[in-house]
Amino acid sequence: MNPAVDPAINPAVDPAVDPAVDPAVDPAVDPAVVPSSNSTPGNKTYRKYNSIDTIGLHVGKRDFVQRDKDTEPIDGVVWLDPDYVEGQTVYVSVLAIFKYGNEDIENMGLHSEILLINVPQQVYPPLKSQLPLTPLQRKLIRQLGSKNLYPFSIKLPKYFPNSVVLHPTPDNGEDPCGIVHELKAYIAESPNKVNEVKEPDFVTVGIRKVVYAPSQPGEQPTVKKVKRFWFSSPLVIEASLGKEIYYHGETITVNMTITNNSILFVKKIIVTVKQSATLRMSLESNLTTSVAEVKSERGFSVSPGQRVSKIFEITPLLSNNRKKIHVAVDGQTQNADTNLASSSKLDEDLAKKKNVGITVEYTVQIDLNCSFFRRGIFCHKQITTSLPFTLMHPEPPEELSVPPLPQPTPAVPLPSTSKHDPGFVDANLIEFEG
Repeated sequence: MNPAVDPAINPAVDPAVDPAVDPAVDPAVDPAVVPSSNSTPGNKTYRKYNSIDTIGLHVGKRDFVQRDKDTEPIDGVVWLDPDYVEGQTVYVSVLAIFKYGNEDIENMGLHSEILLINVPQQVYPPLKSQLPLTPLQRKLIRQLGSKNLYPFSIKLPKYFPNSVVLHPTPDNGEDPCGIVHELKAYIAESPNKVNEVKEPDFVTVGIRKVVYAPSQPGEQPTVKKVKRFWFSSPLVIEASLGKEIYYHGETITVNMTITNNSILFVKKIIVTVKQSATLRMSLESNLTTSVAEVKSERGFSVSPGQRVSKIFEITPLLSNNRKKIHVAVDGQTQNADTNLASSSKLDEDLAKKKNVGITVEYTVQIDLNCSFFRRGIFCHKQITTSLPFTLMHPEPPEELSVPPLPQPTPAVPLPSTSKHDPGFVDANLIEFEG
């Protein structure tokens, strides 16, 4: 019989993702685990066992956090059936996998996914050098008993990619393309053979790397653009954002002043949030998508000789971009708590590396649609400038293990599914089909 442990549900659910109607959410994959009677937001554990209940993973959370440049270690315990693993070696690996999300690739006999990074640790037989137990491991061992439990604690390298996928449209039918993470316990001769392990010699749990806003925000973004013309005086745009770091779901304030000493008439201002997702694999490619847009009101104009100040408010949300293809989102779209992808922070050395996944950047783009007469001809001209900013999760309260999201909705717990253990749920927490 498997050892019992207090499982819990993920309390943060984005209302933009409705498992009942969204084909990106696999109804066969349940993100919830039955909570115990004494479960609290700070007292959660997740578990997953292989198909014959001989290898089990127990972890405290599925979101692992990067603060500034450091990522917290991934820790937990593995339960092993001693008769099943006797004489063999068991590893736990944190895997970063790139999934193409295109069935045609597999139909052509090619691999639909690439293992980018494998960070392994041997748990059985135990190595002589053991790290001190973490508070989570002490809690699990106290609850489950120390018999047949083996702790692990894996520190991720700084170049470990963020969990980012490019979201397909609801009617697309394809799996999303992007970087996913797995925590995998498996029997193998070597961790280099992690992809060769067959069932039932492994168990996997989907996890995410989540980036929290740095403790010290950067300078307030400002820009001044002087557009000069050979046939008239210049037009000057001065713009700034309220701050450098914005949280998911937060409204961005854009302040601008237009000093028009030219002969142009400014007829419209368009403010757009642009998401730029760069695929940094062997071949580099970039996708730029508009994820929010506001415009000046009808009849707006800045005539020659005028100076006008204006404030725009704009909010980038995944819920307004569900029908757009290739919008980058955090984690996997099977997650009910996903959102627009957080900004990536790349230092100079990391930017030169290949196969680091998908990096995401955001800018506020300001477009001025202008018109003027020139030699009796009505002409049009567009003037553009932009302001970079950072979109991230805020640091959550101490007891929460997942980032808070706008308008959370609790998931519905499921009943137990194992006849052998009333408290056991064999739910694949996050999974891509195929």
